[in-house]
Amino acid sequence: LASWGHYDLWGTGRRLQVRARAGWNMEDVLGRSISFDAGQLNWRGDIQYVNPHIRGSRYSFDIDLYTKLETRGESGINLFSTGVDIGTTWKSSRTVTNQAFLGYKITSPEVHPYAPDSLKVRYDELDPGTDETRSVNFVTYIDHRDDRFRPTAGTYYVGTAKLAGGIMGGDFSFFKWSGAVHNYRDTPFGGILAVRFQLGGTRPYGKSLELGPDGVPYDDRFFAGGASSVRGYRQNSLGPQVADEDEQDRLGFSSDVLLPDNPARGGNYLMLTNVEWRFPLPLLRKWKLSSVFFFEGGCPGTMTSSISP
Repeated sequence: LASWGHYDLWGTGRRLQVRARAGWNMEDVLGRSISFDAGQLNWRGDIQYVNPHIRGSRYSFDIDLYTKLETRGESGINLFSTGVDIGTTWKSSRTVTNQAFLGYKITSPEVHPYAPDSLKVRYDELDPGTDETRSVNFVTYIDHRDDRFRPTAGTYYVGTAKLAGGIMGGDFSFFKWSGAVHNYRDTPFGGILAVRFQLGGTRPYGKSLELGPDGVPYDDRFFAGGASSVRGYRQNSLGPQVADEDEQDRLGFSSDVLLPDNPARGGNYLMLTNVEWRFPLPLLRKWKLSSVFFFEGGCPGTMTSSISP
């Protein structure tokens, strides 16, 4: 990870930051382990500019230019994306922060070089090409925690909404939303009980409606699995998986990604629950080292007109 920034351009408080990060990804490809030499270089670069107060108001002017390459091993693909977000951030109160921005993104999927031959053949048949997404977005954060980094009490809410396509153009028209609540409190046994509950949904409209679940682009669908959602499952491995072409036709998948070997294709809905009991380790607490018991559950799902969730 490397970053350079200037936080007082021309003595005006305006900020410019350049960030880059890279990592060697050794994620299993469709459940098949790969060697270190077969890994993929994943990376992301950002150039961000912020004017914190437009004409002395409480509204900022934000620009984020980014490009990234991400491996999705459980789907057998690599995603190359380039985009820009332009918008504003403002505080409604001491605890409420809002963001509104316009987004433009171009995504080019490629089949993973170590995917099975059957997947490569299917991918060549589909030839998904490049997707263009244009959207208007809103995010709100409500923070009542006692500490941002090590909370021991309070509640934290996050809500997001995204409207893509329609009169804005692009290759997809869909609406996506999510909401999450995080709560922290002491327990009679000592330690902290941390709970998160999250719901999300996305649904195509307009020209994308006839595509059913595939009216939402792959990288805007919901995935679960991994350290930040459902531990014990591979990263982004949970969700609807359709390996039979007849079943795909019955459900109405047109499929951009991808049938053989049961790849993870992402869902249009998400429910996720995390419960943690965080407690300090008796002999190591002076170094602020702790441990955790956790319970987690949830999964993305897909809903069509012909089946139940």
